[in-house]
Amino acid sequence: MSTTTNPYDDPSALVPLPSPLVSAPSTLFRTGPGEFYSEVSVFVNLDDFNAAWSISLSRLETAVIEALQFTAEAPTVQELKDSLWGFSAEELAQISRAIERLWECGLLLQTAQEEKRLGNEASVQSSRRISGYLRTQVDARTSQVLREKLARWAAERPFYGEKFADLSIEELSVDSLSQVPILTKDEARSNLPGILSPRLANYQVEWRGSSGTTDERFQAAHDAGSGNPWSGEARSINRHYRVYPSSVLTTPVCSGTECHAEMELPFEQRRNPRGDRGFLYFFFNSGMNPTAFPEAKLQAIYDELQEHKPTRLTANAAYLAGFVYWARKKNLAPPKLDVVWAGFEVPSRIHKRAIQDYFGCRVFETYGLTEAGGELAIQCEAGGNLHFVPWEYLFEVLDDDGQPVPAGEAGTIHLTTLKKEFTPLVRYNTGDRGIARGACECGCPLPAIGLVEGRQKDMIRSTTGQCIYPRQLDRHLSQVATGIGWYQLQQTGDEHYRLWVVPEGDFDAPEQGAVQDALISLLGPKAELAIDTTRSLSPSMSGKFRLSYRTDQVQ
Repeated sequence: MSTTTNPYDDPSALVPLPSPLVSAPSTLFRTGPGEFYSEVSVFVNLDDFNAAWSISLSRLETAVIEALQFTAEAPTVQELKDSLWGFSAEELAQISRAIERLWECGLLLQTAQEEKRLGNEASVQSSRRISGYLRTQVDARTSQVLREKLARWAAERPFYGEKFADLSIEELSVDSLSQVPILTKDEARSNLPGILSPRLANYQVEWRGSSGTTDERFQAAHDAGSGNPWSGEARSINRHYRVYPSSVLTTPVCSGTECHAEMELPFEQRRNPRGDRGFLYFFFNSGMNPTAFPEAKLQAIYDELQEHKPTRLTANAAYLAGFVYWARKKNLAPPKLDVVWAGFEVPSRIHKRAIQDYFGCRVFETYGLTEAGGELAIQCEAGGNLHFVPWEYLFEVLDDDGQPVPAGEAGTIHLTTLKKEFTPLVRYNTGDRGIARGACECGCPLPAIGLVEGRQKDMIRSTTGQCIYPRQLDRHLSQVATGIGWYQLQQTGDEHYRLWVVPEGDFDAPEQGAVQDALISLLGPKAELAIDTTRSLSPSMSGKFRLSYRTDQVQ
């Protein structure tokens, strides 16, 4: 439909009816003197009506949608205009443009004669127009926030003032982000005073440090409210993303300001109260080695799950798997959970499978960095990608030259923390490997990256020099593993590897042979692989497991 020739300038033209994907306008809000807007909910996925999004409508657009929602047959432009009241002649003169914009956004069907029925071709085309419109709006909002934040940080932070000196910030957009210099961990760590907010003392400050699993720890200041990135728009990603009460089982927490390494804190010190409505979440007492948790700790976890009945469990899958293995051997009935979020590091399919089978609920992955504020991206239900709110936390997948890689290809994940004020990170090299993604099949207009492949420093190489990351390794091994509880593959030389296995069940000769064959197909025919079993596998000093790493190089 042309924007220069508007067919609705003709008063006798028929007006298309609303798409069945569109609800009646609901929320009314005011943006300024005399400016009132409404919100209409749209469904961006014909197969999942949990994937809803809100579009803002002007007062006239709202009136048009409301009038058409309750119209059995398509009216003419003049009939529609005559049915509206409370508008001046000048306002009604804009009705043709209002109708055209509603069509452009996908809120109206292709033509006035189309049947208003979910799933027909007109609805499919409407859904595509809605998704395209929303993605454009997401990019526009992100670009606006990007320009505002970078301009202010350059003016008030010495480090960014120097780093952005040659940038034309007022012309920046999401599409031209590659013009901004990349920030390395060493650079951020050594220039922290020039990055910190000059208003640091005016707010409540929490210092958090990265785990230090594969690199020197990085301490960052966090401002109140920066920890939860989930705006209302994120409800279209996953229906479970805001489920409470919640609980957390992960490595013992140690940061620059606190340490729970004693791992035996009373429950009241591990909970986040929420007034008369109960509690928001609580932390389970953890331990330094989930492959060797004592019986009393495992029993305490089970008892607290039964007593406090969390709806969601956020966990390091390697730790939660230890509890699951124990509970299955004890024939304990699984506590009821709606969902498990697996985060903190790349989870093995072996652990995700065991968790899902025991609790009878789905396991979704999350991705985040402690130095950036915690969970920043969550896995959608349909496509399996990690979506994020880009005007709060913006991810890029870049090649070695700092340029975006095409959709479907791998690169290094870089993060821009647009929501954080105390220690903002701009194009920060996370050191993690990710997959670039285009539009996700779930229909959510928020951008996405693929599930994280692993840390750069956990990469090993095949005998032909091919890079192998933890998730790629896990895909090969988990397909044939039925008797493995935990594992760790060490590369001890260019052609030498050792797989350590903590058995869970019968890790017999046939399975060992299948594991050997699967790994040789990945590592190369020249690979010399030794497989050893052990009763326990110690994680790294940070408490995290590393599914793979080299031992013949400095870590």
